[in-house]
Amino acid sequence: LKARLIAAMASVESVASALTQFPLRAAEHNITELSGVDFVSEWLAVVQDANCSTGALSQLLQHMEMLINGSGPPDASVEGSFTVFESAFQALSHIAVLRTSPGCVNELVKHLANISEAYDLLLKCADPNEWVAPGCSGLLRLYMVEVLCALFGANRISGRHVMELTNNDTSAAVSLMAWILKCPEADFSTQELAGRTLAQLSTADSIFMPVSAVRGDGTATNDLQLAELSRVLNNHVDCLIQSVIQYEVVEAFARCICQHQQSHTRTDILIKNFFATIHNCLLYCAESQKHLRVHLALQSTIVRDIMFPYVDNILPALYEMPVVSPDTIEFHNLKSAVQTFVVCTFSIDVFRRDFLNDDIIFRLLEVPNCMQYISFLEVIIRLCVNVGMEKSPFFGLVQEKLHGGFVALPPDQQARLQLRLSRPDFSRALPTAQPTDAISDALSWALGHGRVQPLLSADQSKNPGQCFNMQPSAGGEAGTRPDASDDEEMPGLMPVNAGQPAAESGRVCALSGVLMTDPVTAPDGHTFERASLEAWFSFSHTHPLTGAPLDMSLCTTADAVRQENQAYQIGVLSAAMLAADDGGASTNTSQPSVLGELPSLPQGNVAPTSSSKPKKSKIRITSRKLIDAPDDMRCALDGKICTNPLRSPHGHVFEKKTLEKWFANCGSVCPITSKPLRMEECESDASLKKQIIKWLKET
Repeated sequence: LKARLIAAMASVESVASALTQFPLRAAEHNITELSGVDFVSEWLAVVQDANCSTGALSQLLQHMEMLINGSGPPDASVEGSFTVFESAFQALSHIAVLRTSPGCVNELVKHLANISEAYDLLLKCADPNEWVAPGCSGLLRLYMVEVLCALFGANRISGRHVMELTNNDTSAAVSLMAWILKCPEADFSTQELAGRTLAQLSTADSIFMPVSAVRGDGTATNDLQLAELSRVLNNHVDCLIQSVIQYEVVEAFARCICQHQQSHTRTDILIKNFFATIHNCLLYCAESQKHLRVHLALQSTIVRDIMFPYVDNILPALYEMPVVSPDTIEFHNLKSAVQTFVVCTFSIDVFRRDFLNDDIIFRLLEVPNCMQYISFLEVIIRLCVNVGMEKSPFFGLVQEKLHGGFVALPPDQQARLQLRLSRPDFSRALPTAQPTDAISDALSWALGHGRVQPLLSADQSKNPGQCFNMQPSAGGEAGTRPDASDDEEMPGLMPVNAGQPAAESGRVCALSGVLMTDPVTAPDGHTFERASLEAWFSFSHTHPLTGAPLDMSLCTTADAVRQENQAYQIGVLSAAMLAADDGGASTNTSQPSVLGELPSLPQGNVAPTSSSKPKKSKIRITSRKLIDAPDDMRCALDGKICTNPLRSPHGHVFEKKTLEKWFANCGSVCPITSKPLRMEECESDASLKKQIIKWLKET
């Protein structure tokens, strides 16, 4: 308490100091009362109030409100222009922690309502200003979130609340949470909030759709709701994938995990949310899916350094257990990790080599009685297929273990496992490659001689966010798991009004049978998932269906198919959400909000909630999203805005750091043309860099 009081005093003193350095534009904002205010004296009056009454606090907050609303939009070109806001919100965060009586909390909530426009403006402009002048906003965004955490509890704020806070701007939500996640000054509860909300943002559950977006009276037909929700969700998914790349979410998780690596409990929470975020993003049929895969491949060292040590930490605890069951939190976490491995190894070739050169799959099978659960056996078999396990020196050991586990199963369970590996249901699919002849023969007792179909999971219709086998975020009490069921059958997905079965409409890969997220078309018209075809070409340069000669250079991107698949996927998720809400008019208004005491942030021209204060002219700022940057300013590899652009002899633009990672992973070859290319052949594009800086400043 003493340390907090000292820190609060220091922050209030910073407010007073910042006010003298950056005086209010009193004439413009019609504020003159602050010229003689002594913030330090007012804070001392609050501290000395033994009864924690609201009088002194109300006066201090009123002057804080004048300060925040009257300081005008910050500008990165003016050194220290964020300082007054940073100091003010730091003080507010300390006050919210120190004054927790109901009366004081109500005063703080009213204060936040009165500065909601300025709060909104600061969230909007902090990120683009940081691109122009890194570090200019200091810890402002952290203090702004800490105020909410102190008032409402970090564990009660969800991804949907963050979307509401950022005016349903997905890129702003991802940017804010990714920045907090990698901020070393943030305490763990705030970082856990950031990791959890990032995982929630990767599901449909985080969508916030105001009633006014459907119909003014709050009612609408199912068709209208489905159409509007599908539009919002479609925009959310496209923006989400781009933002995960642009704001380097993988690196943010890696930094936070390294910061807390001495605490197994903390890293467990962070890594589960990391797995859920990456797992879910890779399953969307988004336009930027290819860029995401390249981005993850270039970050493969980071991803590998997170995934493998996590499993290594779980296994010893499981080995020591006399009996392991699906109710065990460690076993549940391990299975979730393996499911993510299946997705990553299907999508990104570079991860497959890591499993071939390590005995990790064999060590997974050493967990006591794990092979009596067919769902675990199933994901292990799928992982073996995706990585091409027959090439591994450990395959003999793995094959023997798997066969022993299969033989030990009762006949009905054996039949069920074979059914799960052969029955198609792409709507909840973990993607699995077409097995080679070698692995089909070695695992014929489970695979038969047919295609391995997408993974079936337990009943997920209860949670629309888990359609298409997406993972929920890590939450709840430690030592618990959301669903202890292991092998129950899963009912069919609800029908979507428009659309024929996927197999008839060409939505699934002709090779692997999965819903295609990055489809390519062969010259004869057959369509395949890019990752499936690349895996096929690793051992054969023939057409998978006809046997004719074929290589990747002859295949073209099938944008029309991807768009159709995305529309189908979004329609399924939207229909599931509406069904889960029992036909409610919106996905958020039927439920009480943790931030319900605060007015909804302004949407477009919608007026903010009225208050007893006189109406002020609305603060406005012209802001474009960073993810809306023109294509010619983006790296041709992963789609990020270039900060140090290089132009190749072939005319392609790359970010220098990204191209260096490409050469380190893939050798001296152009990532676009596959022609020989070396770093020294690429020239810095000073003219483009100036254009990018100009665009960022205008943003």
